[in-house]
Amino acid sequence: MPNSPLALYAEYASGITLTMERMPWENVHYMVEVLHEARLQRRAVFVLGNGGSAATASHLVCDLDKNTASAAAYPRFRVMALNDNMALLSALANDCGYETVFAEQLKNFLQRDDVVIAISTSGNSPNVLQAVDYAKQAGAFTIGWAGYQGGQLAALVDLPVIVPNHSIEQIEDIHLMLGHMVTQALRTYSMLPDTVEMSYVWRVPAGETANGNGRHNGSGTHNGVHKGNGIHNGEGAHAGSADHGLPVNNLPVNGVSAGADGNRPKGRTAQRHTHGSRN
Repeated sequence: MPNSPLALYAEYASGITLTMERMPWENVHYMVEVLHEARLQRRAVFVLGNGGSAATASHLVCDLDKNTASAAAYPRFRVMALNDNMALLSALANDCGYETVFAEQLKNFLQRDDVVIAISTSGNSPNVLQAVDYAKQAGAFTIGWAGYQGGQLAALVDLPVIVPNHSIEQIEDIHLMLGHMVTQALRTYSMLPDTVEMSYVWRVPAGETANGNGRHNGSGTHNGVHKGNGIHNGEGAHAGSADHGLPVNNLPVNGVSAGADGNRPKGRTAQRHTHGSRN
């Protein structure tokens, strides 16, 4: 443990810096592409989370709604946070069970090819997992923000964005930063390249555990650029259960996963939403 408050602050900042160096930036960029295409196609974006993740969800919706409106060349976002209506949330929790509070709202609004962003630091919140499971059945594109090693959420969503860190505070910090990065990228999207080289996005195979920064470690990387404007054709949900499996009282002091760069899933699934195939 740090022996002074100043040392504690420095160690905390160091943990954030190290984690940012290990982030899955290809996956983050792919998320921006998916969201950009969603606004072009007038698809709805739903964001959800509990506790601090609920605050992040609300903040992201606020920023996507207001702070991208200056991009006049594009339609405005149709975006909604499912944790904002306290009357509805408490009614569903009281009458149907807390695990249903997000999935039941999606049943009222969700259409095929809409986008759902689910935020859970552990990746194991039952109401978040139930909402994602329903969204996949309904044909939506699902994005999961988590920490630790991704939990069950990483194995379930189409696009995992895992913060490779074991400190809940630092995971939440970086989730908030991700929201700001995504918002800024979407606000300035007209100045970004039309085609960007990036590796295939991985999805955790059934029965395996998400880990690290989400990049695959296969024997080759895809070097092409995206073409076309196809729609997500999916490849089916990946079942299986994963957990970060690390007791909170046995984590590194600075929260950074020491093995984040060495324990990738062995397989990957290329998921394409709206930009079609990459050749």
